[in-house]
This record gives sequence, structure tokens and C-alpha cells, in this order.
Amino acid sequence: MKNTIYKNSLAKKISAVVLSGLMMLPFAAPAVAGAVVMDITLPIASITSPVDGAMVSGTTLPVNATATDNVGVTKVELYIDGVLDLTDTSSPYAFTLNTTSLTDGAHNLQAKAYDAANNVGNSSVVNLTVNNTSPDVTAPVVVITSPLNAATVSGAISVVSTITDASAIAKSELYVDGVLSSTLTTSPFTTFSLNTAALTNDSHTLLVKAYDVAANVGSSASVSVTSSNTSSDTIAPVAAITTPLEGAALSGASAAVNVTATDAVGVTKVELYVDGTLKETDVSSPYSFLLDTTALAEGAHTLQAKAYDAANNVGSSTVVNVTVNNTNPDIVAPVAQITSPATGSTVSGTAVVVDVNATDAVGVTKVELYVDGVLKATDTTSLYSFTLDTTTLSNASHALMAKAYDAAGNVGSSTSLNVTVNNVVVTPGGDDDENDDEDSHEDEDSHVDEDQHNGDDEDSHEDEDRHVDEDQGDHYSQNGEHENQGNNNEEDED
Repeated sequence: MKNTIYKNSLAKKISAVVLSGLMMLPFAAPAVAGAVVMDITLPIASITSPVDGAMVSGTTLPVNATATDNVGVTKVELYIDGVLDLTDTSSPYAFTLNTTSLTDGAHNLQAKAYDAANNVGNSSVVNLTVNNTSPDVTAPVVVITSPLNAATVSGAISVVSTITDASAIAKSELYVDGVLSSTLTTSPFTTFSLNTAALTNDSHTLLVKAYDVAANVGSSASVSVTSSNTSSDTIAPVAAITTPLEGAALSGASAAVNVTATDAVGVTKVELYVDGTLKETDVSSPYSFLLDTTALAEGAHTLQAKAYDAANNVGSSTVVNVTVNNTNPDIVAPVAQITSPATGSTVSGTAVVVDVNATDAVGVTKVELYVDGVLKATDTTSLYSFTLDTTTLSNASHALMAKAYDAAGNVGSSTSLNVTVNNVVVTPGGDDDENDDEDSHEDEDSHVDEDQHNGDDEDSHEDEDRHVDEDQGDHYSQNGEHENQGNNNEEDED
């Protein structure tokens, strides 16, 4: 009995704790009025410098971190040996560490990124050694040994260097024409692969930088080479900025910029330009960027993407005009509602009209129609109306849903409504089969009529036979009477 009471009490306490925990769970702003969507995605944080195993010293050690989130990062914290040291609330997330406040020896760094729903993402721990007693202040020595200066190169080549340093090497970098081309983070840090076909047929400079664990940087002398490649590919890639839309209002430290890029041979990289200035480069699909609008002035700006292929053909996207508004950002999603057809209705044919009503405090930029969760059509002008070919759908229940977008990238979804598709299915040769069936039935009816007729004839013959027999019987009876009368007359005469 005591055990039972204890278990029930414990269960109640556990339920209360779980319930209180659920009550305290963070929720993201609803996309549709009346709907609550819980944001449970953690931000992703990473310390980019110093590198793991670095030897550090001085009063101004730079510590750089990156942080991304599906909604937005609100702050990044820097922890030293598990203790909060510094906080940064805007990208890029950079800290200055005074190592003289730490003891010489081993220490560790970790970054924590937070979003608006209070989800926390932790970076990997970076181990470092503080040495302010006898700090390493000597930079690595770097020499490019191949290719030679003034060499002519083509195709894929190796850029080889020698690196010497008093401490351990943390990473090395290859620069082409002053632009970072590739990075090596594992030993021996000396050999890079370079595709010269991606360069113009012209003179180019190569340079290698080496970093040691004490953050000292050594650079090689520049080597000049001439790229000479022949290519029949003269077709430029096709690039397009898919988000944000033209005229969009942007805000925050991580506005998403998405680009599509295609090429007859292959895209090697995509660059994002803001107001004509290169901001970021992406070398792998899908091509996406996070734009920190807080680093831009309030007002009008332009976005453009450039896509490159291996033959160095360049395709530029159409310029997208946007407005940065971090003072009074629009965070209210549009309201969307499907007004026709009605929920539960039955539809058929190739031209079912689907009407959507969409409103927004600022303005709706586009409306999308989804059938069973799959995007079917997009309308960018009011009134928002779609024509649905139901013959492409199965004869069953299907869900319709609309999404409305505004210039700030807010998205509002309509309530999903179900309709039943009912199209007549015509079986090939079906008419001939029906005619055959009708003919068969007619034949069967004919046989029945003939059988009935034959039966009637047989009955008629039987009746006639009965009449004949009866007549003959009467005849015999009459003859018998005549014979008896004759006999009686003979007796009388006697």
C-alpha cells in the first residue's frame, strides 16, 4: 500500500514537471492567425579562429565565430574554460581576448549561439595553449617551389611549397590574384590543386600563406604564371536570384539570399554582389547566402549574382532591388484563404477554378497553390486565381492549400481544405462490349420466344389429338348404338 501511494505521488510529480516544462517551451511567431508553430531547431555555431591546438599570447587575441539559424541568431556567447567571458549580438561575431588575464598553459574556448526561441547551439571546443612567458613571435617561412616564376600552365596543376617554422603549422592558404583559392588544414600543408581552366588565358599571380599555432603568419613571394587553355565552351551560365523577391523589404543579421545557377558544362562558383560590391562566394549547390542587413544603411540596395563555369564564362542574374528596414521591420505574415471551391465539394474536369483571397499589412508579392503538399502554380498579381486540371489527379480526396508572401519574406498559409475528384473513367472498347451484351440479350430473348412458340405449337397439336380422339370416341359410341338398335329390331321381327 505504501509503495502504491509512493508510486502515484511520484507519477504526479513527474507529470507536473513535464507539464511545466512543456508550458515553458519556446514558440515561434505563428505563420497563420490562430496557428502556433514551435521552433525547436538549434542554431549552428563554430569558432573559426584560433584553430584547435593554437599557442596564443598577448592582450588582443582575435576570436572569430560563425552562427546560423533557420529563423535568426540573437546573440553569441564566448566561454573560456566553461565560464562566460564575452557576448556579441550582431554578425560578424568577433571577440578580443586578453590572454594575459589567463595563466600560462592549457585552456579551451567554446561559443554558444541563441535564437529568438531561446534554442542554444554549442560549437566544438577549441583547445589552446597560453604562453605569455616566452611567446612564439616568429612567422613561418614559405617558398613556392612549383610552378616556377614565368611558367606557362594549363589544365589542373599542383602548387607546391616548403614551409618551416619553430612551432607547429595550423593551416596554409593559396591565393590567386590576391583572392583566397583554397585552404589546407592537415599536414603537410604544402600541396594545393589548382584548375587553371577556371582562369582567364592571361597572367596570374600565386601566393601561399602559412599560419602557425601561435597565430603568426608567413607569406611566400608571389609567383607569376600564364594560363593557356583552349576551350570550345563559350556559353555563359544562367543565374537567377530566387529570394528575396524584387522590391522585398529586408531586416536582421541573416537575411536569406538564394540563387539558382545552371551551365551546359558545370558551374564552378557563384558570387553575390550588394550594390555592385562582391560580398560572398559559394562554390557548391545549392547556392545560398546569409546577408547581414544590419551592416547596410537603411533604404534601397541592389543584389546581383554572378555564376562562373570552368571555361571562365560568366553569367549575371537580373538585378534585384530591395529595401533594408531594421528600424521598423515588417514581421507580420500575410493572411491567405481559399474562397473557391468549398471544402468537401466534388470537382472534375480540366479547368477547376481555385480562388484565393490574400491580404497583408504592407502588400502581397505572390501566392502559391499547393495540392497534397506539392506546389502546382504561382500567381503574382491580384486577384489570385488558379486553373486546376483535376484529370491529372486520382479519383479520391485531395488537399488544397495556399501560401501568401509579402515583400519582407513573411509567409502566411491558408487552412487546408479537402475536395473530392470524380472524373468519368472511359474504358477503351467499352461501347462495343455493351453492344455485344445487348446483342447477346436479344439472341437469348429470341431463343426464349422460339421455345415458347414451339411449346405453344406442341400444346396445339396435343389439343387437336385430343379432339380427334374424342370425335372418334363419339363416332364409335354412335355406331354401337346403331348396332344395338339393329339387333333389337331383328329380335322384334322374330
